[in-house]
Amino acid sequence: MGLYPNYSSSLFIKEVGLSSTEYVLREKVTVAKKLLKYTDDPISEIYTWLIFRDQSQFLKVFKQYTGMTPKQFKSREAMTAL
Repeated sequence: MGLYPNYSSSLFIKEVGLSSTEYVLREKVTVAKKLLKYTDDPISEIYTWLIFRDQSQFLKVFKQYTGMTPKQFKSREAMTAL
């Protein structure tokens, strides 16, 4: 893009309101929630598809954004579907 990294980061934050890292993590959690809700795919496949380093990182990030673990989220969604 021809921009200095610090400038492009500042511009991204100004336009989106989040750092690029924060934005990507939020989007990954959004996709993970959909996969957990609408598929029977195991958590190990979901975090691999979403390119998390390992299950521990995925669990930490997912809980940070949702307040619950993926397993808790999936259980809650199953209960609301009844």
